Amino acid sequence: MTSPLPTGPPPSSGDPTAVVGRRFLAAIIDIGIIWVFGAIFWLVASQSAPGSAVLANGACTGRSFCTNVNDRYLAGGPLAVLTIVWFVYMVGVFVLQRGLTGRTVGTMLTGVVVVGDDGRPLGVGRALVRSVAGIVDYVPCCVPLVGIITSATTTGHHRVGDMAARSHVVGGEHLGRPVVIPGPAAPPVPPTPVSYAYPAQPPTPPGAQPPVMPFAPPPAAAPAPAPAPAPGAWSAPQAPTPTTPEGAVWDEERRAYLQWDPARGQWLQFDQATQQWHQYDHATGRWRPVET
Repeated sequence: MTSPLPTGPPPSSGDPTAVVGRRFLAAIIDIGIIWVFGAIFWLVASQSAPGSAVLANGACTGRSFCTNVNDRYLAGGPLAVLTIVWFVYMVGVFVLQRGLTGRTVGTMLTGVVVVGDDGRPLGVGRALVRSVAGIVDYVPCCVPLVGIITSATTTGHHRVGDMAARSHVVGGEHLGRPVVIPGPAAPPVPPTPVSYAYPAQPPTPPGAQPPVMPFAPPPAAAPAPAPAPAPGAWSAPQAPTPTTPEGAVWDEERRAYLQWDPARGQWLQFDQATQQWHQYDHATGRWRPVET
């Protein structure tokens, strides 16, 4: 037997098993019904213990012992009737009714339902497992201390019977919907640190590209040769020709002359402004004049 499909809008997000108060009230109603019936039946069908009597003045009479008139018991047919009614009620309500519909009288009144992971009733077999294992929840007798502690402290509010049958007690609006129990919130992801420090680019070995200098002036163009003065004519002094380092290679990308220094094991860069060779300083990440 399957439960009807859920109707209406989905329930609000949250823990569907957070119905501990209502499920305790439902248990009190379900157990209270059979206890009330048993108490009434006891008063009607029980009889006084044999040999007990109390006189009007409080004196006790009896052949071998004397008990109070309130000491009563059930035997024979009345005891069999009470036992059968108790058994039929427990099996019919907590195994058959709960297994097929997910509800009992108490859960119907309090608006909760017992379901599996898929949100549907457990079925008779798992409902029986839940009831038998749930005996532990009612230890000590008449005070379900184990069930109260486990329902209040476990994830999903599971008591021992729920753990054995893999069941959940949820609000009635969750019937037919898979049970999703929220987990602990994930810690926030720290932002990725942003570094504004740019590491220095070390010089490269011969044959590879040397480090880039932030700026270097272009090489001075060689001046056109002055025409030879006429014999006896006065000639103006010529501007000095910029020095071009010997053995250097012009690097168009860096706009500077470069030369590999085997002794230092690094590239040297010629600075046109100061007419000096500069070497790369790893400590400061800058170019500085060559130390002689």
